[in-house]
Amino acid sequence: AEGATHSGFDLFYLLQNPGPTTADVEVRYLLPDPEPPLTAHYTVAPHSRRTIWVNLESTRLADTDVSAAIRASVPIVAERAMYLGRPGLPFAAGHAAAGVTAPATSWLIAEGATGSLFDLFVLLANPGDVTARVELRYLLPDGRRVTREHEVPPCSRTTVWVDYEAPELADTAVSTEVIARDGVPVVAERAMWWPGPTPAHWLEAHAAPASHVTARRWALPASPAFVTGADSYLLLANPGDTPGIVTVRLHPAEGPAVERSWWLPATSRTSVWVNYDFPALVRRAHTTLVEATVPIVVERAEYWQAEGIAWEGGTSTGATPLPER
Repeated sequence: AEGATHSGFDLFYLLQNPGPTTADVEVRYLLPDPEPPLTAHYTVAPHSRRTIWVNLESTRLADTDVSAAIRASVPIVAERAMYLGRPGLPFAAGHAAAGVTAPATSWLIAEGATGSLFDLFVLLANPGDVTARVELRYLLPDGRRVTREHEVPPCSRTTVWVDYEAPELADTAVSTEVIARDGVPVVAERAMWWPGPTPAHWLEAHAAPASHVTARRWALPASPAFVTGADSYLLLANPGDTPGIVTVRLHPAEGPAVERSWWLPATSRTSVWVNYDFPALVRRAHTTLVEATVPIVVERAEYWQAEGIAWEGGTSTGATPLPER
């Protein structure tokens, strides 16, 4: 869903063909309404990878927002990378995310923050032939829910700048539930850029596709960034009308597991600052298990210092849902 080629952005689609047969690939570029989509065809040789620099593919793609629907004749893997250049500093900031395999009528985004530091965006793509009426339900830490509606015309995409959706969303942590009200499936993604207070100051970003599943159990692998000093946060979204309890259990490479539990209000977003809440494990490699009494979605965000600048770098990782025991 995410993508831009204007304002210093460079956009790339990365296609990998792990199989023994050449992949014939159709990329349908979805543009903001009323622009019609643009379709292009590519081949990816067996056991190879291909890079598409979207800015250079067409004059229609050189200065726009864009999403993509990608189809291939054999199974492939598709990913998107996007970078922001600054004068004298190409690729100063950027993010990447894997594509999703199908649109859906409901999505959930655990991570999100607005205010003077972060600018938060929800990207919506409608690859179908019918207008999608999309309800965005913003979940706040205290359980309040702010709802807004957006229309995404057929074969198009739209950008929602969450900071400006409502006064309650101007400076807060927030999760987002995406509901296609008329059953028209869409693709949803979340991107955050920082530092603010305006896009002219952005030096870093991270992005992730939304999750189309909730679960009571989630897992995350060990993080090299945390071992080298990053600030690590677990973002927990409870979209349901029932409150619950969540237990976060960290398993270090050596020694016993450490766990803590939190109350999860209904329709809420909760943040766990791992460095603060698990001080005995700071800078120690560990895996993470999150178990809740209600279905939730879990994501991890990490930030680190570089060249003397606090939070100059950052990344996000979606947790993996586990079967219930």
